[in-house]
Order: sequence, then structure tokens, then C-alpha cells
Amino acid sequence: MKTAIKKHIAIDANEKEIGSYLQEILKRIEKERETPALSSAMHLMYGRLLLCRKEFDKAYREFQASSTLCIDNGFIEFFEIAFWIGKMAEMQKAYQKAKACYHMALKGCRDNPLFISSDDILDSINNLGKK
Repeated sequence: MKTAIKKHIAIDANEKEIGSYLQEILKRIEKERETPALSSAMHLMYGRLLLCRKEFDKAYREFQASSTLCIDNGFIEFFEIAFWIGKMAEMQKAYQKAKACYHMALKGCRDNPLFISSDDILDSINNLGKK
């Protein structure tokens, strides 16, 4: 399976860490050219950055753009996007949607060290609404 992500960004990464990786992606786009993989990674990281800022509508649009690129190009990140949409739903107290997204993420999880682990997903399911 193909992947657009080339570096693990921790589940609890802050704006600075996410922004730093986003800058790396943008520099690669500028240097190499924009590819579906780089574009997907850019949208995913920008969505995460917006999620940190609680800009939910903008974050959702970025996750959608990344998701479309993943589906169209066979990237495995789709489950990671489902996780972050679930995290966003949880932050908005939409717990049923969050749970459904987490289960979708768990179903697609391959425990690749570049992505959210099944343990992280299960932890989010088990602690849904407790934070």
C-alpha cells in the first residue's frame, strides 16, 4: 500500500510540532513539485493544525481534501483521517459520530509506526467523553 506520510507526528503533538512538519511538506512541494502524496499530507497536517485551534469547519474541509486524495490514489492514510474526524467530533461532544469514526479508523489500522496505533484508537474509544 502507498502512503503520503513520511514522518510520525504524535497524537498529542502541539501546534508548533504540526506546523513544523507542515512547513517541511510545503518546502518539499516548492522544491520537488506538488504530487498527490504531498498534497494529501499537506491537507492532513493543515487539518490537524486547524483542529488544535478549534477551527472545526476549516479542519473538516482539509480532512475531506486529504481523504479524497487518499481514495483516488490508494493511500492508506484514510483510517488516520477517520481518527482525526472522530477526535474533532469528540471535541464537539458528538460522541456517537466520534465512536463511529474511531471504529472506522480501527478497522483500517495497520499499526504502521508512521500512523496512529490501534492502542491509540482503542484508548480514544475507551475514554470517549471522559476528558
